[in-house]
Amino acid sequence: MKFRVYRQGDVVVIPLELYREFVPQFYEQVHHVRTERLSVVIRGEKHNHVLEGDYEASRIGDDMFFVVVKSEALLRHPEHGEVRIGRGMYIVTRLLDAIRRDDHIAEVSEGRRTNLVSASTLRRGSLLYRAGD
Repeated sequence: MKFRVYRQGDVVVIPLELYREFVPQFYEQVHHVRTERLSVVIRGEKHNHVLEGDYEASRIGDDMFFVVVKSEALLRHPEHGEVRIGRGMYIVTRLLDAIRRDDHIAEVSEGRRTNLVSASTLRRGSLLYRAGD
C-alpha cells in the first residue's frame, strides 16, 4: 500500500496511518494525543516553514508535531511552493537522511519531483528521503 506523503524542502508531512502500519508503537503513543489550536512552525535554514489553515496540533518533539487537519491546510515557505494538505492526521517534522530507492513504500511530492520514503527506515524510527534522480 502506498501513502501520500508531502515534502517541502527539509520538512515532511507524513500521514499517521503510515506509522500505524510500519511503526505501531509510535502510532499507539501519538494517535490519541490531545490537540489544540497551536501554530506549527518548523525552523528552516533561512526561513521557517509555517502551517496555515483549519487544523489543530500538538508538539511531540523538537520540530515534530502531531497535526489534525480538519478541512485543508497549507504549508508555506518563501523559497518553496506552497504544499496543500488535505483532511487527516499527520506527523509534520524535518527530514533526517537519505534512502535507497529499492525499499520504498510512500511517494513524497514537491512540485513535479517525486521522492520515496523507506519502510525499513520507518521501522527504525527515522524519516528519510532521496531526491528524484
